[in-house]
Amino acid sequence: MSRLGKLPVAIPAKVEVDVQPTAVLVKGPKGSLSTVITGDVTVTVDNGEIWVKPANDTQRARAMWGTVRSNLSNLVK
Repeated sequence: MSRLGKLPVAIPAKVEVDVQPTAVLVKGPKGSLSTVITGDVTVTVDNGEIWVKPANDTQRARAMWGTVRSNLSNLVK
């Protein structure tokens, strides 16, 4: 299990997050960034936090869980 993947990514006040089926778009006062999301994880936004969960119980899904969460955290920062 991913220790980092379990943690949510907090969304600051002036940042907007748009989750699409294959990408996540982050727009803030300093510009906008995006990243591609694989089908191995699901990304949801709830109560001002981004949650990443593995879509299935494969080794690749568990590996991508923490990786995608870290990438999203970097986009928000």
